[in-house]
Amino acid sequence: MSNSAKGYPTSWVGVGEAFGDWLISRAAAQVWAILISTTVVVVALDFATYQPRLSLSALYILPISIACWSLRPRQAVAFTVVVALLSALRYPLFHPDPEVWQAINNHLGRLFSFGLNAAVLMALRRSHDRYAFLARHDMMTGFLNKGAIVDEISNLRRGADARKGSILVSYIDLDGFKAINDRHGHAEGDAVLKAFSEELGKAFSEPYLLGRVGGDEFIIACVVPDNASTDDIARVMHHRLSLILAHAPHPLSCSMGVTVVSGQDRRPAEAWIADADQEMYRAKHAGKNSYRLTLGQSSETPVAFEQWAPEQDPFPALAQAS
Repeated sequence: MSNSAKGYPTSWVGVGEAFGDWLISRAAAQVWAILISTTVVVVALDFATYQPRLSLSALYILPISIACWSLRPRQAVAFTVVVALLSALRYPLFHPDPEVWQAINNHLGRLFSFGLNAAVLMALRRSHDRYAFLARHDMMTGFLNKGAIVDEISNLRRGADARKGSILVSYIDLDGFKAINDRHGHAEGDAVLKAFSEELGKAFSEPYLLGRVGGDEFIIACVVPDNASTDDIARVMHHRLSLILAHAPHPLSCSMGVTVVSGQDRRPAEAWIADADQEMYRAKHAGKNSYRLTLGQSSETPVAFEQWAPEQDPFPALAQAS
């Protein structure tokens, strides 16, 4: 059902979503500049148009809403309190001897409306962040899902160009995982995946991108220096994965396909992933527990898994993860 069918004007909903996303993408300094300037304008309008029976308190909702959407909860609450105090100055400054109960009633009304607005906006922001996370992440592992990993690998192109490096995409499939589900049940299989994912996240933390794209299929991607030995890197990666799987609740091995492409490769990221996927299947058909490496679109000879001592690691980040 469309937004208009629900009673919401589609154009206004789109504007609101775009503005919310724009605020989220702003740097902290920009957000504070927006908040301060908006608050100054609202206070000036409220004070300049003072009439005993006229109130522009509704305008204060604007800076409060921006703060509660853009700032951390404690900062948003503090900002709301400051705005409420500023709005309360209107009566003593311009009406030094107001009716006490009328002034108290007005202040309490403002405080209630400001507080309610702040609570609703902060709750909406929490819901927004939660659903935004779920839309891009796998629920079991917390890794990027297929759509998100494609987007992030595409973004690596800029990093590769800036750092004069290449993009490495590794596609991993766990050998024999289906047998665990068949023999021990899916709950046990899920336990294996969770244990593997937890250790994988420790061994390949930032700047590595981690994604789960199938039941037991994972992707690791990163930018590597152009002068690095891609075969050594792939060898170490497979060794690290094998060590993790050897200590899983049910020991397994993995087949891995690796593709290394230049940042100048203008094919979509899906094509890079497809290359790595194809190499993974070649490794699996060659006997499993091995990896295959391809540079761009030219496939190399498959390389069987070999033991690799941590002190020989050509990639320090991987050596530290062992």
